[in-house]
Amino acid sequence: MPLEDLAHQKSRFLKRFGAARDMSAARALALREAVGSAVTKNALFAPKATTSDRYEVDTGWKQLLESYAAKYVKPVSSEEYEQDLVRLTAGMNRHFGAHFRQDRHPKFGYEPGFRVSHAQMSLSLVLKHYWCLGLVAMPPQCPVSRVVLLAARAGELNSKWTDVNSIEAHRIKVKWLFEAAGHEGLELAEWELKTVNAT
Repeated sequence: MPLEDLAHQKSRFLKRFGAARDMSAARALALREAVGSAVTKNALFAPKATTSDRYEVDTGWKQLLESYAAKYVKPVSSEEYEQDLVRLTAGMNRHFGAHFRQDRHPKFGYEPGFRVSHAQMSLSLVLKHYWCLGLVAMPPQCPVSRVVLLAARAGELNSKWTDVNSIEAHRIKVKWLFEAAGHEGLELAEWELKTVNAT
């Protein structure tokens, strides 16, 4: 994508979340959006989890996202990104597992605990924000959401992302997105940015 077009797309994305007063506020907004998007319509917490428990998870989750994002200042491969998803999933379950569901969700059938779906949405969304803010290099992948899966013509059956809990299942979803981006001659992060901005 031409640099001028990319700059416009980045600016448009950031404006959707409100213009932050400074970089510190922009980072805080990015982290809040990343965690919020990962749990919206993607059940995580045990019914008994208290407000204090949720605050503890929220704080620790954001700290982990910040630590992972720091290495993306330089380009990172898709393979390394996927390893980070596995590490983030394991770390969140290790540190905060007692606050997460211990059994399958009775309505949606999700596996218990912090899943790869939570990891990919939160990490990729932080990286997207930070990339648009000029804090990191272009991310190797992008947030995998229903919107982009449908835009990639994955079909209704393949548009669900919340039940993903393995890298193999994640790769099936991402394959649709890579193909769609390739058809337009764009990097995956560029394609997702343009696609979401158009919605």
